[in-house]
Amino acid sequence: MRASGVELPKPLVPVAGVPLIEWNLRALLLHGLDQVVVAVPAGEDAIAGFARERLAPAAAAAGASLRVLTEPTPLGNIGCAGLLRDAGDVLVVFADNVTVLDLRALIDHHLASGAAMTLASHDEPFQLPYGRLELAGGDRVVAYTEKPELAVTVSSGTAVLSPAATGLLAADTPTGMADLARELLRAGLPVRAFRHRAPWVDVNDAAAIPRAERLLEQHAAAFAPVPRS
Repeated sequence: MRASGVELPKPLVPVAGVPLIEWNLRALLLHGLDQVVVAVPAGEDAIAGFARERLAPAAAAAGASLRVLTEPTPLGNIGCAGLLRDAGDVLVVFADNVTVLDLRALIDHHLASGAAMTLASHDEPFQLPYGRLELAGGDRVVAYTEKPELAVTVSSGTAVLSPAATGLLAADTPTGMADLARELLRAGLPVRAFRHRAPWVDVNDAAAIPRAERLLEQHAAAFAPVPRS
């Protein structure tokens, strides 16, 4: 985000006038999730302050609780869930994503499957910058498509972890979502995908902000208003 000229920490970047992290809280509240933890790296005082001063009272007004979990050392994008290993199954949402994914359906799918980890996933289109050749017999060209668009199944940056998954997360080691998935697979524990077609935008740079704003405009009902304290 900073490389594209935006100096704010990503969770606080405004999209349609509202910080990204607040849009995520609205989605959580809409789906009836009433125990929210905001993981903040040590030193990110602006994010922690916004969560405590704005989001926690707003969650309380909606009948939910929200607390800030400050990571003693950087724990990667999912390592903080290891500090919640006594909480049962944990839903992990990345603050820089905007989506109308049905979070309750994701959780229900996870619980019904008995998976150690369930990853929300969708097909994301990518346009190749080259001509694609299809070959037969090693060197016979049977098709030539100029700069085709291909759909790749990707992680939607949202997951549900069982205690078996959170139990593998070390309290002092950075761990990414992909790292945890690989560790679970090595341990022979089931990792499932929850496939969806919900609109989704990863707000990773300034160019993604207008796309996220269009998503929010088209799907306003998917984000519950957060009460003002």
